[in-house]
Order: sequence, then structure tokens, then C-alpha cells
Amino acid sequence: MCVPQQGPTFALNIFRFLIYSAVAAAGFLLGCERDLPIDPSSREVEGYLIEGRVTNRFGIPLTNIDIRLDFDLILVDQNDPAPRYYIVRNPGEFVTVVVQEDRGGTVRTLASNNYPGGRIEYAWDEKLPGGELAPSGLYHVRYLVNGQPRYSYPVLVTNTVTARTNAEGLFVIPDRRLPIGYEPVPVYGSNNSFFYGNHRVGTRVFLGFLLGGRTRVLSVHPSKNRATRFDVIIN
Repeated sequence: MCVPQQGPTFALNIFRFLIYSAVAAAGFLLGCERDLPIDPSSREVEGYLIEGRVTNRFGIPLTNIDIRLDFDLILVDQNDPAPRYYIVRNPGEFVTVVVQEDRGGTVRTLASNNYPGGRIEYAWDEKLPGGELAPSGLYHVRYLVNGQPRYSYPVLVTNTVTARTNAEGLFVIPDRRLPIGYEPVPVYGSNNSFFYGNHRVGTRVFLGFLLGGRTRVLSVHPSKNRATRFDVIIN
């Protein structure tokens, strides 16, 4: 089983532990303690990269398998999180609020308007324009004034579908989805009901392979500047 860390993050880790325990109790396959075997011939890359192949026990590739990505979070401090608002200081400023990937482009526009002044606040529901949940990874909600960035706050999306196997059973999770080492990331409970503190994204990630209502969760320690490669066999 996954052993929760001690210290100030204990409550958060207990919460995550109970989620994984509930998955196991429901009859899912759980393997969060096991690191996956790494191919020693992995090639050099910039940053992090996870890739692999998913088959059944007969070696037949499993196609269109959704893969969820979750992160190990380490408490940094319990100071107040970065505010989500921007103060319009000049009446009539044209403010555009966008959601951008940490190392990518804009994925959604939340607002675009002239504002008379004062405080404006926009929270992102972690959904893309079509209504589907965004892939796991680090994003920033940015306030642009006349097209120039003035303020931003980070949002870490976790445990959402981030990759899918192709016709050969292959999948890739690129560097931009793996913000390992980034801090501080504010972590909240469901519906922002509780603030768990500011965290750092740890070096371990969890991959959940979804098949026929069952999930196999495995842990991986990606190597920086080297592709992390492995095979997954799902019975």
C-alpha cells in the first residue's frame, strides 16, 4: 500500500491514500508501491518524457486505453496562497483573462472586457472550451492588460486523462505535462473547501491505466533528460 508521509502534509496524504485504497477495495488493480522497469537503452531528451506500450498477457496491444496522470506533492509551507484576483488600477483598462500551459499556448479564455476599476477575480474550473477536463499538468491563469501580462497564478491539474494508447498500444507523456520540481503550487480540497498549503511537485508520478471499468495504478520515477520507457501488461 502507499504509505502517507508524516508531518504537516499528513492530512493531505491520508486523503490521497484513502482514494487509492477505495480504488483497491472496489476490485481495481493497484500497484502504487512498485516502480516500473526502466529500459536501459532510453534515449536522451530535454526535461522529462514518459513513454511505453500497453498489452494484454498474450502480447496483443491494447488500443485506446486512457491513462490518468497524478503527482506526488510535498509540502513547502502553509503561507497564504497566491491570490486569484487582479486589481484594475486605471478605469477602462481592457483586461483579458486566459489559461495557459506552463510551457505551451493558451487553452482557454475566461474573460475579455473593459473594466471600470477595482478588483476582478476569475477562477478556472480546469475544463477546456469543449467542457472536457484538461490533461494533468501545470497551468497559469493570466491577466493581460492591453495584451501585456500583468499578473498570474498557478493551477496544477491532477488525476485527469493525459494520454491514450494508439493502434500499437503505445503512449507518450511529454515534458510539458510533467512539472516535476515546480513550486509553490497551492493545493485545495474539493470545491476549494480547504487549503492544504503550498506544495512542490515531487519526483514520483502515478499512472492510472483504465480498462473496462478497472484501473491499474503504477508509480514511476522519471529520469531528467532521459526518456523513461517501459511495458505495461494488463490481464
